[in-house]
Amino acid sequence: MTTEDNFKKIRWFLLALIFLFMVLDTTVKNELSESISVAGAFCLVMFVLLHGKRLVGIKSTIFILFTISVVSYTYEKIGMITGLPYGQYRYNFGHMLFEVPVEVLVAYSTVGYTSYVLGRIILSRYRLESKRDLLTVPLAGTFIMLSWDLCMDPLASTVAGLWVWETGGAYFGVPITNFFGWALNTFTFYFIVTAYFFRKGRISFLSVERSFLFEVVFMYLIVAFRHILPALLLSNGFQEVYQSVAILSVIVMGSFIFLASVRLIEDLENHYKIVKS
Repeated sequence: MTTEDNFKKIRWFLLALIFLFMVLDTTVKNELSESISVAGAFCLVMFVLLHGKRLVGIKSTIFILFTISVVSYTYEKIGMITGLPYGQYRYNFGHMLFEVPVEVLVAYSTVGYTSYVLGRIILSRYRLESKRDLLTVPLAGTFIMLSWDLCMDPLASTVAGLWVWETGGAYFGVPITNFFGWALNTFTFYFIVTAYFFRKGRISFLSVERSFLFEVVFMYLIVAFRHILPALLLSNGFQEVYQSVAILSVIVMGSFIFLASVRLIEDLENHYKIVKS
């Protein structure tokens, strides 16, 4: 058994733990809730680090996570001070880093990594060869991240009250400006990351193992299922929100999962040449 075989088992074990902690985070509401959230976040970070290490190397993985975190933190601070580009809001949870929860940065960076890789699978951009990729790759990642926020924000803000929109909004209490802010934020950090790989002449896939590439697809599937769980497991005054978000998760996030899966199968069956530069 090779070292990669061991790491493969560890990554899939982490994915199983992430799913377990998401189920527990949905259903357990007591003194263990914070510990469950922290454990889930730790598994997310470890999975991304291990997956990224194999995919692009540990230095490039850290660059991706660092870029997403710094850009997102900057937009968050500007948003909290000025109300732009998201709208007026404040956080009610987490371990604060100058009024921005560390947990938010962890979510941005880990799901951001997942969405970026997923977008490049859908576009078959295993190698960045055209300047058009500097537009299309960030846009793909932006739409995938936005689909996550469409499903996540109503549950986290309107239902759970993790953050509060001061004036409410038309989308389950979320202002429409929030999604323009998300688009601007995500496109910014994806453009920087894509420019980094384009300039370096690097590729994002150093392995053609189907199970390895499908790990990211499965990770996004877990994230999507997280927003379906409340409709299946909870019964309280927010059933309308739960059911609407569950439908959105299946249709919107599920579409990206389907497209990535089909593209990945087709590329591998056609013996797509994914080689190291």
